[in-house]
Amino acid sequence: MQNPRQIAFLALREVHRRGAFADSALDRTFRNSQLSDLDRRLVTELVYGSVRRMRAIDFIID
Repeated sequence: MQNPRQIAFLALREVHRRGAFADSALDRTFRNSQLSDLDRRLVTELVYGSVRRMRAIDFIID
């Protein structure tokens, strides 16, 4: 079984590096994984939440 946090990281990396839309990155990521429904919901919330708060995260890091 794969770690949902690692999968969220892979999707976020695709969003950041390739400029992919979050929903497209999630679709591709889910296609290559076998997650339970609960884990898929966690990954989705992690990705959308991170993208939604990207400016605040960048501000804190800088």
